[in-house]
Amino acid sequence: MKTIGLILLFFILSVETYADTHYSSGSGNWSVQTWKDACGGSSIGAAPAAGDFVVICGTGSHSVVVDLAVATLLGGITIQNGATLTITNANIATANFLNIANNGFITIDAGGTFNLQGRSATKLHNVSMGTGCTLTVNGTLDMVDGFSDIYVGAGSFFNIGSGASFTWNPATNDITLFTNTTENFYSTTSPYSTIIIKYCSMLQLLLLKTLQEISAI
Repeated sequence: MKTIGLILLFFILSVETYADTHYSSGSGNWSVQTWKDACGGSSIGAAPAAGDFVVICGTGSHSVVVDLAVATLLGGITIQNGATLTITNANIATANFLNIANNGFITIDAGGTFNLQGRSATKLHNVSMGTGCTLTVNGTLDMVDGFSDIYVGAGSFFNIGSGASFTWNPATNDITLFTNTTENFYSTTSPYSTIIIKYCSMLQLLLLKTLQEISAI
């Protein structure tokens, strides 16, 4: 009986910790997605739950706009080649539109795009990532518009791959992307990655350089 009880307990714990992957069903708002079990697969209907993974599908060049606050702590988000995920200023009604759990990730594949197009100055973050997370840009990450923000917890990693593009406006965007992460910028061979820092004062550049040097010690 004791052995059977342990087996049942293990089965229950396994069910509780199982994570699903939800694939976008087409272009349009996040709130109307009928999430699928694969790109072009069958509808699963249910919204992503805590710990689940989300894939914005490149097949069909899906363009998904986050139009509501997703309070769920997702395990990770992948934006495939040809796909676009956008958070626009018009949709920012609350803080933390997307939340990634500790040790989670956001991966932008080559040819994929993540646009953060601003938020209200009175709100917090467009995206909030926990500790030990990884943000990988192999495609395009655009944070140029006012108050676009990704908060990244301590002990995280920020990777920019060869041929990737990252545009950032430090005048209005949170700098934790650099202070709380270990940066890996791959630009030693062609195609080189591109980092564009807009509207940046000399003081901000010096601050960024100082922070980078401190993190390297």
